[in-house]
Amino acid sequence: MAQWPWGGGGWGGGGGGRRPEDNAGFWLREREMMQHQRIQRRPTYVHTKPQIRRALPSTGPGVADKAAPPIPDKAPAEAAFVIDVLGDSLGQLLAQGLQETYVDRPEITIVRKAKGDTGLVANEVYDWPKAVHDLLASNEKVNMSVTMIGSTERQPIRDDNNRYEPLSDKWKEIYGNRVEEIAKAFREKRIPLLWVGLPISKSERLSSDYSEINEVVRERLAKQDAGFVDIW
Repeated sequence: MAQWPWGGGGWGGGGGGRRPEDNAGFWLREREMMQHQRIQRRPTYVHTKPQIRRALPSTGPGVADKAAPPIPDKAPAEAAFVIDVLGDSLGQLLAQGLQETYVDRPEITIVRKAKGDTGLVANEVYDWPKAVHDLLASNEKVNMSVTMIGSTERQPIRDDNNRYEPLSDKWKEIYGNRVEEIAKAFREKRIPLLWVGLPISKSERLSSDYSEINEVVRERLAKQDAGFVDIW
């Protein structure tokens, strides 16, 4: 197993028979209240499992104030601890965030394996299960993998010349099989895998669909003892 390194007048009152909304103080208070409400409505990002908080190496009391180096697509031979980041455009952003987070930890190497405009649905475009098997069969060093994928998955999935509509029962079955195939490959190599769930969207419909996909992923990862990070 890989080892982890780690009522008055003025502005305030109405008065003089004027309506409250005619007073500048009224609108200042309204603006402050709306700003406060927006802050309160912001989602709190938490992990569903306490052990996930300890999964990634700690950055210590603070992150160094310096620019992060470019992210390699393959770890150098001298790398001590390698975290491969897989996924689509979300995975690319996640890799960037991890690179910035661990800029003061030179012993940790972030490798960006994520590819934009890919997913688990259109595997004729890019076959992620196959790519993972190929990666693990190579001589590249991988101590841990973090995955974030699924931003473009709301489309029909094809299997055995059949076409299934998004989020139908058969769609979820096939999609879940592909998730589990990836997780199983890492488990067999005894490499820890963390899968970051899809985020909340401004669109309620999109958020609802993302939530369903997250549940499929969460259920299949649990069967392979892989970690799911819920960022809702």
